[in-house]
Amino acid sequence: MSLNKIETAIIGSVGDDENKKKLKRTLSKYGVKCHYQIIPNDVTGCSVILIHNNNRTMVTSLGASGKMSFNYWDSPNVLNTVR
Repeated sequence: MSLNKIETAIIGSVGDDENKKKLKRTLSKYGVKCHYQIIPNDVTGCSVILIHNNNRTMVTSLGASGKMSFNYWDSPNVLNTVR
């Protein structure tokens, strides 16, 4: 559950690195269900978001998130989450 008591989940792919652990630890702390496809030998993607007045710029390094398999979406664990 999120802070608003709404069931919340993240589905994506991550590298097998320290950032994967940090993401899961932080999101799980707030009740977010984490379903990660782990991409070996790759890094977890990240973004920097800059906001100034009404302008927003995002700089993104996709890393493992650009390699998520559609087969992972069809796994029972993921399907049960989105239903």
